[in-house]
Amino acid sequence: MRKQHPLTRPRFLVCLAVVVVFHVVVAIVCFQIYQARRTTQITPANPALPKSAPAQTREFVLEPAGNSDRPETAATRTHVVKNGENFTVIARKYGLTPSRLMSANGYTSGQVLPAGASLKIPDG
Repeated sequence: MRKQHPLTRPRFLVCLAVVVVFHVVVAIVCFQIYQARRTTQITPANPALPKSAPAQTREFVLEPAGNSDRPETAATRTHVVKNGENFTVIARKYGLTPSRLMSANGYTSGQVLPAGASLKIPDG
C-alpha cells in the first residue's frame, strides 16, 4: 500500500481550510472597521436645530452672493462654507483667528454657520 503524502491528509486539509476562512473573516472585519472610521458623521453645530432646518435662521439670513450695498473689489476674497466647516477650520485655511473672521462677517460667538453661506475673508 502506498503511503499518503502528509499535505494531502484530510486532517491537514481541514486545518488549512479553517485557517483560510479565519483570515478571510478577519480581513473583512478589519475592512469594515477601516470604512467605519473613514466615514465621519457630520453633526450640526447647533443641536437644538432640527435636521431639516433651512439655511436661514433668525440670527443669520443667507443672501445671494453679489447682493451687497457696496460693490466688491477684485481683491475681496470669499469662502463658501461646506458641510462640517466651522469658523476655526476656515480661519486656519486663511491664516486668521476665528474671532477676526467672525467679526468681519458680523457673527458673534455661538451662532450657527450654515453650509452654503458666503463669508468675506479679511486681509491678513
